[in-house]
Amino acid sequence: MQPNLLSIIDNIIGIHLTPEADEKFSLCDNCIKTMETFVTFRNKSRSNYETVREAKIMNEAMKRLQPLLQLLFKKTFTS
Repeated sequence: MQPNLLSIIDNIIGIHLTPEADEKFSLCDNCIKTMETFVTFRNKSRSNYETVREAKIMNEAMKRLQPLLQLLFKKTFTS
């Protein structure tokens, strides 16, 4: 079993296997594929969230900066 899947199971289910049980513990192939699919989905979701979040932050910054830039532009070119 992949070590990262064990830590995911530990975190989701809230269990931790003893070292002896850890060596003997195994999931069926279908369970492993399901967990890997879940991890892939989570990683894509996190990546998408970061991309959307970055765009929203930039958008908000531009909204706040626009009036200041317009004022600066007016002062620079009308003086």
